[in-house]
Amino acid sequence: MNITLKTPIRIVALVYLLSLLFLLGIQYWPESIFWLASLVCYTPIWFIILPWVFIFPALLYSQRWILASIITITTLLASYAFSSFKLNINSIDQDILQTQKLTVLSANLEGTDPQKIALLIKNIQPDIISLQEATAAQIKHHFGHAPWNVVCESHLCIISKYKLKLVNAVSRKFLQDWGDFIMHVEINTPSKMIDFYNVHLETPREGIQALIKNPIKGIAKMKDVTEHQLIESGIASNLAKKGHLSIVAGDFNMTELSPIYQSYWANFENSFAQKGTGFGYSKSSKWIGIRIDHILYDKNAWSTKRAWVGPSIDSDHFPIITILTPSN
Repeated sequence: MNITLKTPIRIVALVYLLSLLFLLGIQYWPESIFWLASLVCYTPIWFIILPWVFIFPALLYSQRWILASIITITTLLASYAFSSFKLNINSIDQDILQTQKLTVLSANLEGTDPQKIALLIKNIQPDIISLQEATAAQIKHHFGHAPWNVVCESHLCIISKYKLKLVNAVSRKFLQDWGDFIMHVEINTPSKMIDFYNVHLETPREGIQALIKNPIKGIAKMKDVTEHQLIESGIASNLAKKGHLSIVAGDFNMTELSPIYQSYWANFENSFAQKGTGFGYSKSSKWIGIRIDHILYDKNAWSTKRAWVGPSIDSDHFPIITILTPSN
Protein backbone atom coordinates (compact mmCIF):
# COMPACT_ATOMS: atom_id res chain seq x y z
CA MET A 1 0.00 0.00 0.00
CA ASN A 2 1.19 3.51 -0.80
CA ILE A 3 3.02 5.13 2.15
CA THR A 4 1.05 8.34 1.59
CA LEU A 5 -2.15 6.47 2.54
CA LYS A 6 -0.70 4.40 5.39
CA THR A 7 0.23 7.43 7.49
CA PRO A 8 -3.20 9.17 7.41
CA ILE A 9 -4.92 5.85 8.17
CA ARG A 10 -2.69 5.30 11.17
CA ILE A 11 -3.26 8.86 12.43
CA VAL A 12 -7.05 8.53 12.11
CA ALA A 13 -6.94 5.14 13.83
CA LEU A 14 -4.88 6.49 16.73
CA VAL A 15 -7.20 9.47 17.17
CA TYR A 16 -10.17 7.07 17.26
CA LEU A 17 -8.37 4.83 19.78
CA LEU A 18 -7.58 7.78 22.05
CA SER A 19 -11.21 8.92 21.79
CA LEU A 20 -12.41 5.48 22.89
CA LEU A 21 -10.04 5.48 25.85
CA PHE A 22 -11.27 8.96 26.77
CA LEU A 23 -14.86 7.70 26.68
CA LEU A 24 -14.02 4.67 28.83
CA GLY A 25 -12.77 7.04 31.51
CA ILE A 26 -16.00 9.07 31.54
CA GLN A 27 -16.65 8.34 35.21
CA TYR A 28 -13.46 10.21 36.08
CA TRP A 29 -13.96 13.30 33.95
CA PRO A 30 -13.58 16.60 35.85
CA GLU A 31 -16.69 18.49 36.92
CA SER A 32 -15.93 21.25 34.41
CA ILE A 33 -16.95 18.90 31.56
CA PHE A 34 -19.78 17.03 33.26
CA TRP A 35 -22.04 18.73 30.71
CA LEU A 36 -20.15 16.91 27.95
CA ALA A 37 -20.42 13.62 29.85
CA SER A 38 -24.20 14.05 30.10
CA LEU A 39 -24.34 14.60 26.35
CA VAL A 40 -22.16 11.55 25.64
CA CYS A 41 -24.31 9.31 27.84
CA TYR A 42 -27.31 10.20 25.65
CA THR A 43 -25.43 9.53 22.42
CA PRO A 44 -26.61 6.49 20.37
CA ILE A 45 -24.28 3.50 20.73
CA TRP A 46 -23.84 3.27 16.97
CA PHE A 47 -21.97 6.61 17.06
CA ILE A 48 -19.21 4.75 18.88
CA ILE A 49 -19.20 1.78 16.51
CA LEU A 50 -19.60 3.59 13.18
CA PRO A 51 -15.97 4.84 12.84
CA TRP A 52 -14.70 1.29 13.45
CA VAL A 53 -16.66 0.08 10.41
CA PHE A 54 -14.40 2.19 8.18
CA ILE A 55 -11.17 2.22 10.17
CA PHE A 56 -10.88 -1.54 10.73
CA PRO A 57 -10.90 -2.56 7.02
CA ALA A 58 -8.46 0.26 6.24
CA LEU A 59 -6.06 -1.02 8.90
CA LEU A 60 -6.30 -4.55 7.55
CA TYR A 61 -5.65 -3.27 4.05
CA SER A 62 -2.57 -1.39 5.29
CA GLN A 63 -1.49 -4.49 7.24
CA ARG A 64 -1.67 -2.82 10.65
CA TRP A 65 -2.70 -6.07 12.36
CA ILE A 66 -1.82 -5.17 15.95
CA LEU A 67 -3.43 -1.73 15.82
CA ALA A 68 -6.53 -3.23 14.17
CA SER A 69 -6.80 -5.79 17.01
CA ILE A 70 -6.33 -3.17 19.74
CA ILE A 71 -8.95 -0.87 18.23
CA THR A 72 -11.43 -3.73 17.83
CA ILE A 73 -11.06 -4.81 21.46
CA THR A 74 -11.34 -1.21 22.71
CA THR A 75 -14.42 -0.62 20.55
CA LEU A 76 -16.06 -3.72 22.01
CA LEU A 77 -15.26 -2.58 25.56
CA ALA A 78 -16.64 0.91 24.93
CA SER A 79 -19.76 -0.48 23.23
CA TYR A 80 -20.40 -2.82 26.14
CA ALA A 81 -19.92 -0.06 28.72
CA PHE A 82 -22.26 2.40 27.01
CA SER A 83 -24.88 -0.21 26.14
CA SER A 84 -25.59 -0.84 29.86
CA PHE A 85 -25.91 -4.53 29.04
CA LYS A 86 -26.08 -6.83 32.08
CA LEU A 87 -26.02 -10.60 32.36
CA ASN A 88 -27.10 -11.90 35.75
CA ILE A 89 -28.50 -15.22 36.88
CA ASN A 90 -31.67 -14.84 38.93
CA SER A 91 -32.20 -17.53 41.52
CA ILE A 92 -35.20 -16.97 43.80
CA ASP A 93 -35.64 -18.64 47.16
CA GLN A 94 -39.40 -19.19 47.34
CA ASP A 95 -39.46 -19.40 51.14
CA ILE A 96 -37.82 -15.98 51.44
CA LEU A 97 -40.09 -14.44 48.83
CA GLN A 98 -43.23 -15.64 50.57
CA THR A 99 -42.31 -14.04 53.89
CA GLN A 100 -39.88 -11.16 53.46
CA LYS A 101 -39.94 -9.95 49.89
CA LEU A 102 -40.57 -6.32 48.99
CA THR A 103 -41.60 -5.67 45.39
CA VAL A 104 -40.96 -2.14 44.16
CA LEU A 105 -42.23 -0.65 40.89
CA SER A 106 -41.22 2.74 39.50
CA ALA A 107 -42.57 4.47 36.39
CA ASN A 108 -42.61 7.85 34.69
CA LEU A 109 -46.19 8.30 33.45
CA GLU A 110 -45.59 11.14 31.00
CA GLY A 111 -47.99 10.83 28.10
CA THR A 112 -49.83 7.76 29.36
CA ASP A 113 -53.23 6.96 30.84
CA PRO A 114 -53.02 5.93 34.54
CA GLN A 115 -55.29 3.04 33.61
CA LYS A 116 -52.27 1.49 31.86
CA ILE A 117 -50.17 1.50 35.02
CA ALA A 118 -53.18 0.35 37.04
CA LEU A 119 -53.40 -2.78 34.90
CA LEU A 120 -49.69 -3.47 35.29
CA ILE A 121 -49.93 -3.00 39.05
CA LYS A 122 -52.82 -5.46 39.16
CA ASN A 123 -50.63 -8.04 37.41
CA ILE A 124 -47.40 -7.39 39.36
CA GLN A 125 -48.94 -6.73 42.78
CA PRO A 126 -46.05 -4.56 44.04
CA ASP A 127 -45.75 -3.47 47.64
CA ILE A 128 -44.47 0.03 46.83
CA ILE A 129 -45.07 2.09 43.68
CA SER A 130 -43.05 5.20 42.82
CA LEU A 131 -44.57 7.40 40.09
CA GLN A 132 -43.23 10.49 38.32
CA GLU A 133 -45.14 12.88 36.03
CA ALA A 134 -48.26 11.70 37.85
CA THR A 135 -51.48 13.64 38.31
CA ALA A 136 -52.65 13.36 41.91
CA ALA A 137 -56.36 13.42 41.04
CA GLN A 138 -56.05 10.58 38.54
CA ILE A 139 -53.84 8.48 40.81
CA LYS A 140 -56.19 8.89 43.76
CA HIS A 141 -59.11 8.00 41.51
CA HIS A 142 -57.53 4.64 40.70
CA PHE A 143 -55.77 3.93 44.00
CA GLY A 144 -57.48 6.08 46.63
CA HIS A 145 -59.15 3.09 48.26
CA ALA A 146 -58.21 -0.06 50.16
CA PRO A 147 -55.81 -1.78 50.05
CA TRP A 148 -53.84 1.21 48.76
CA ASN A 149 -52.41 4.21 50.58
CA VAL A 150 -51.43 7.22 48.44
CA VAL A 151 -49.22 10.26 49.00
CA CYS A 152 -48.72 12.82 46.20
CA GLU A 153 -46.69 16.03 46.10
CA SER A 154 -46.48 18.07 42.93
CA HIS A 155 -46.14 15.41 40.18
CA LEU A 156 -44.59 12.76 42.42
CA CYS A 157 -46.74 9.99 43.92
CA ILE A 158 -45.99 7.02 46.15
CA ILE A 159 -48.52 4.21 46.53
CA SER A 160 -48.26 1.32 48.95
CA LYS A 161 -50.24 -1.42 50.66
CA TYR A 162 -48.61 -0.21 53.87
CA LYS A 163 -49.19 2.99 55.83
CA LEU A 164 -47.37 6.05 54.48
CA LYS A 165 -46.21 9.16 56.26
CA LEU A 166 -44.97 12.13 54.23
CA VAL A 167 -41.71 13.44 55.68
CA ASN A 168 -40.87 16.13 53.15
CA ALA A 169 -40.62 17.08 49.49
CA VAL A 170 -38.06 19.41 47.95
CA SER A 171 -39.14 21.89 45.28
CA ARG A 172 -37.08 23.32 42.41
CA LYS A 173 -38.29 26.85 43.17
CA PHE A 174 -34.87 27.85 44.47
CA LEU A 175 -33.52 26.93 41.01
CA GLN A 176 -36.21 29.07 39.35
CA ASP A 177 -37.84 25.92 38.05
CA TRP A 178 -41.08 24.08 38.78
CA GLY A 179 -42.01 20.81 40.48
CA ASP A 180 -40.48 18.70 43.22
CA PHE A 181 -37.40 16.59 42.49
CA ILE A 182 -37.57 14.36 45.57
CA MET A 183 -40.30 13.16 47.94
CA HIS A 184 -39.54 11.30 51.16
CA VAL A 185 -42.01 9.07 52.97
CA GLU A 186 -41.81 6.65 55.88
CA ILE A 187 -43.41 3.29 55.15
CA ASN A 188 -44.50 0.96 57.94
CA THR A 189 -43.99 -2.50 56.50
CA PRO A 190 -45.08 -5.53 58.59
CA SER A 191 -41.52 -6.08 59.85
CA LYS A 192 -39.98 -2.59 60.05
CA MET A 193 -40.21 1.08 59.16
CA ILE A 194 -38.27 2.12 56.04
CA ASP A 195 -37.46 5.44 54.39
CA PHE A 196 -38.51 5.59 50.76
CA TYR A 197 -37.57 8.33 48.27
CA ASN A 198 -39.24 9.09 44.95
CA VAL A 199 -36.95 11.14 42.69
CA HIS A 200 -37.32 12.91 39.38
CA LEU A 201 -34.08 14.73 38.65
CA GLU A 202 -33.45 17.42 36.04
CA THR A 203 -33.50 16.24 32.45
CA PRO A 204 -30.73 17.24 30.01
CA ARG A 205 -33.32 17.37 27.21
CA GLU A 206 -33.42 21.16 26.91
CA GLY A 207 -29.63 21.34 26.84
CA ILE A 208 -29.36 18.68 24.14
CA GLN A 209 -32.05 20.38 22.06
CA ALA A 210 -30.22 23.70 22.42
CA LEU A 211 -26.97 22.08 21.25
CA ILE A 212 -28.70 20.58 18.21
CA LYS A 213 -30.18 23.98 17.34
CA ASN A 214 -26.93 25.90 17.91
CA PRO A 215 -23.78 23.89 18.84
CA ILE A 216 -22.02 27.00 20.18
CA LYS A 217 -24.74 28.82 22.09
CA GLY A 218 -26.24 25.51 23.22
CA ILE A 219 -23.23 24.76 25.44
CA ALA A 220 -24.37 27.39 27.94
CA LYS A 221 -27.81 25.76 28.25
CA MET A 222 -26.24 22.30 28.57
CA LYS A 223 -24.00 23.56 31.37
CA ASP A 224 -27.02 25.10 33.08
CA VAL A 225 -29.10 21.91 33.15
CA THR A 226 -26.04 19.90 34.20
CA GLU A 227 -25.54 22.29 37.13
CA HIS A 228 -29.15 21.63 38.13
CA GLN A 229 -28.51 17.88 37.96
CA LEU A 230 -25.50 18.29 40.23
CA ILE A 231 -27.37 20.38 42.80
CA GLU A 232 -30.43 18.12 42.84
CA SER A 233 -28.34 14.94 43.07
CA GLY A 234 -26.33 16.42 45.94
CA ILE A 235 -29.45 17.30 47.94
CA ALA A 236 -31.37 14.11 47.13
CA SER A 237 -28.51 11.69 47.78
CA ASN A 238 -27.66 13.43 51.06
CA LEU A 239 -31.26 13.00 52.25
CA ALA A 240 -31.34 9.33 51.21
CA LYS A 241 -28.04 8.56 52.94
CA LYS A 242 -29.55 9.73 56.23
CA GLY A 243 -32.55 7.45 55.88
CA HIS A 244 -33.26 4.17 57.65
CA LEU A 245 -33.18 1.12 55.35
CA SER A 246 -33.34 3.57 52.43
CA ILE A 247 -34.79 2.78 49.02
CA VAL A 248 -34.60 5.38 46.22
CA ALA A 249 -36.61 4.94 43.03
CA GLY A 250 -37.47 7.09 40.08
CA ASP A 251 -36.38 8.90 36.95
CA PHE A 252 -32.76 9.98 37.51
CA ASN A 253 -32.29 11.17 33.92
CA MET A 254 -28.75 9.79 33.97
CA THR A 255 -27.05 6.46 33.39
CA GLU A 256 -24.76 4.60 35.77
CA LEU A 257 -21.81 5.75 33.66
CA SER A 258 -22.56 9.40 34.31
CA PRO A 259 -19.91 11.01 36.53
CA ILE A 260 -22.76 12.77 38.37
CA TYR A 261 -24.27 9.36 39.16
CA GLN A 262 -20.87 8.06 40.24
CA SER A 263 -20.27 11.11 42.44
CA TYR A 264 -23.59 11.03 44.28
CA TRP A 265 -25.32 7.68 43.82
CA ALA A 266 -22.58 5.05 43.58
CA ASN A 267 -22.77 4.40 47.34
CA PHE A 268 -26.20 2.88 46.78
CA GLU A 269 -26.72 -0.50 45.16
CA ASN A 270 -28.46 -0.52 41.77
CA SER A 271 -31.02 -3.31 41.55
CA PHE A 272 -30.81 -3.82 37.78
CA ALA A 273 -27.02 -3.82 37.83
CA GLN A 274 -27.17 -6.55 40.47
CA LYS A 275 -29.85 -8.84 39.07
CA GLY A 276 -31.07 -7.46 35.76
CA THR A 277 -30.45 -9.18 32.44
CA GLY A 278 -30.21 -7.51 29.04
CA PHE A 279 -29.95 -3.86 28.11
CA GLY A 280 -32.62 -2.78 30.57
CA TYR A 281 -33.54 0.31 28.56
CA SER A 282 -36.11 2.32 30.50
CA LYS A 283 -36.34 4.96 27.77
CA SER A 284 -36.03 4.29 24.08
CA SER A 285 -36.73 5.85 20.73
CA LYS A 286 -35.81 5.17 17.12
CA TRP A 287 -32.45 6.83 17.83
CA ILE A 288 -31.47 5.64 21.25
CA GLY A 289 -32.03 3.13 24.05
CA ILE A 290 -30.91 4.18 27.52
CA ARG A 291 -31.38 3.18 31.17
CA ILE A 292 -32.03 6.36 33.16
CA ASP A 293 -34.67 5.06 35.60
CA HIS A 294 -33.28 3.24 38.61
CA ILE A 295 -34.23 1.54 41.87
CA LEU A 296 -31.41 2.02 44.36
CA TYR A 297 -31.09 0.94 47.97
CA ASP A 298 -28.88 0.86 51.05
CA LYS A 299 -26.49 -2.00 50.27
CA ASN A 300 -26.22 -2.85 53.97
CA ALA A 301 -29.96 -3.21 54.35
CA TRP A 302 -31.23 -4.89 51.19
CA SER A 303 -30.30 -7.29 48.43
CA THR A 304 -31.88 -7.84 45.02
CA LYS A 305 -33.50 -11.13 44.13
CA ARG A 306 -34.80 -10.07 40.74
CA ALA A 307 -34.93 -6.90 38.60
CA TRP A 308 -36.51 -6.32 35.22
CA VAL A 309 -38.07 -3.77 32.88
CA GLY A 310 -41.82 -3.98 32.51
CA PRO A 311 -43.93 -3.80 29.33
CA SER A 312 -44.79 -0.55 27.58
CA ILE A 313 -47.43 1.60 29.25
CA ASP A 314 -47.55 4.01 26.28
CA SER A 315 -45.25 6.44 28.09
CA ASP A 316 -41.85 7.50 26.78
CA HIS A 317 -40.46 5.48 29.70
CA PHE A 318 -40.78 1.81 30.58
CA PRO A 319 -41.62 0.82 34.16
CA ILE A 320 -38.89 -0.85 36.21
CA ILE A 321 -39.53 -3.50 38.84
CA THR A 322 -37.39 -5.17 41.48
CA ILE A 323 -37.81 -7.72 44.26
CA LEU A 324 -35.80 -6.88 47.37
CA THR A 325 -35.17 -8.90 50.51
CA PRO A 326 -33.47 -7.83 53.75
CA SER A 327 -29.74 -8.42 53.81
CA ASN A 328 -28.51 -11.07 56.22
